[in-house]
Amino acid sequence: MVEKVDFCGTDAAQVIYRDGAGIVREKVLYRADEDNLKVVEAAMPWSFDADGDLLRLASEAYRIRLAHIFDPVVALGESYRLQEAKKHQKRTRTRAKKKN
Repeated sequence: MVEKVDFCGTDAAQVIYRDGAGIVREKVLYRADEDNLKVVEAAMPWSFDADGDLLRLASEAYRIRLAHIFDPVVALGESYRLQEAKKHQKRTRTRAKKKN
């Protein structure tokens, strides 16, 4: 991406640009270099055409990974959900569902 162009007379120009990695570079171009240049359509370095479900999955995984920062006992809550429910827990859940 061209950042700045300073003309040095009629036969040369100093071009300051960013390469694909975002590093600022500069180069002096002469009239003879004109044939080697091409116009490239400007494009954003990102796009919004990714799979939405995959984005949600990655976001949720990252949220769980960082959960301990906000709730230090989150690991206990996760381990309880992974265990099989006891008989009295199943009865309580069944009663709660019937009331709703």
